[in-house]
Amino acid sequence: GEVRLAELGFEAPEGAPLLLEPRDAAAGYPPRHRNAHKNTYGHLLVLAGSEGMAGAAAMCAKAALRGGAGLVTVACPRACVPPVQAIVPEAMCVPEEEIRDWQAVFRGKTAMAAGPGYRGGAKDIEAVLRSGLPAVLDAGALGILAREEELRSLLSPIHVITPHPGEAKRLIPGLPEDPLEAARALARLGAVAVYKGHSTVIAGKGVAVSRSGCPGMAKGGSGDALTGLIGALLCQGLDPETAARCADEAHGLAGEAAQAQWGDVSMTAMDLIGHVPDAIRRIREG
Repeated sequence: GEVRLAELGFEAPEGAPLLLEPRDAAAGYPPRHRNAHKNTYGHLLVLAGSEGMAGAAAMCAKAALRGGAGLVTVACPRACVPPVQAIVPEAMCVPEEEIRDWQAVFRGKTAMAAGPGYRGGAKDIEAVLRSGLPAVLDAGALGILAREEELRSLLSPIHVITPHPGEAKRLIPGLPEDPLEAARALARLGAVAVYKGHSTVIAGKGVAVSRSGCPGMAKGGSGDALTGLIGALLCQGLDPETAARCADEAHGLAGEAAQAQWGDVSMTAMDLIGHVPDAIRRIREG
């Protein structure tokens, strides 16, 4: 009849990675106040897309909106504007060719997401890094960072980089094979690092591992969705490491829900984005 709780009596080693569970992502998706409005939840600027890759910009923007961003503006080539606005009518667009002053574009924005489907120049990525805005960088932006060593020196703790192993090895030749050590090495570039894989490792001040996800996510566009989800939390004011952890866990859970409906062969990144609400519901339920 008497129950006693006996502690095991040992502590985790200093620096041991945290294994994320759905409840660990709750900080990213708190209940919303009844009197909230769109500006309460930030304004994300997405620099993405190129001719033939408008879908990457659209998926990033769509994921950001599903992930809670109040407003999203996409800076993309003029040719990408019609498909982006057809796929994501809630997002606004700025044709890249019309941008003369990045400071004017940054005005009123609370965070940035740069790189999905991006084939633009290094000057635009430099402007992102010098803007003072929290930013997540992926894909084309990482390719520019790999080529331009001086731009890597601009990375700081307000930035998140999201490389897969191929991109990571271009950023750091000779990168360790062990994912934990690889993520730590990437974080030493200055930004929070999200080292993508079947178990994603997030490294900043600490290290966390997200084991959520599934084989059905091995499709083009899944990374663009993650970039949008991280951007959504950055623009709402979460610190970059927390934003990366929460968004990555939500991303994997959404992928699991999409695979449950569509199967590991047939699901797509847009299916994943469509199941972000299920992931957030699961996170809130703990």
